[in-house]
Amino acid sequence: FGNENNDAGELGAGTDVVVLVELVLHENAIANSPETYNKDLLNVCIRYKTVDNGSQMELNVPVTKGTDDSMSGEEKSDFNFACSVAAFAEFLRKSEFIGNATTKDIADLATKNLGNDAKGYRIGFVDLINKAATIR
Repeated sequence: FGNENNDAGELGAGTDVVVLVELVLHENAIANSPETYNKDLLNVCIRYKTVDNGSQMELNVPVTKGTDDSMSGEEKSDFNFACSVAAFAEFLRKSEFIGNATTKDIADLATKNLGNDAKGYRIGFVDLINKAATIR
């Protein structure tokens, strides 16, 4: 992580990013450490360079149980919309993790979380879900 020669990509200032990850615990992780249930779930580590002099900075933010409770309405909406995109991908893959979710459920989640869609990309995604529902 601290190796400046490794670059994971670049984002411009003011860019919002929603990242969805799948965490798979080792089979013995919970059994061996029940005291960790109420501690940090993970740490998000970001390395960046300052605009003024280009010095390297590192930011580590713990994600704890209940972190989503501190999200603003817009952040929660963006996150839920991203979840609808992930759910649609799982649906298309016929993933076992989709459970009983239908294209209607996914479209409803996306529609409830359109947020600021100035360019119409989000409503276009909902249209795509509805079209896919007619051909599956």
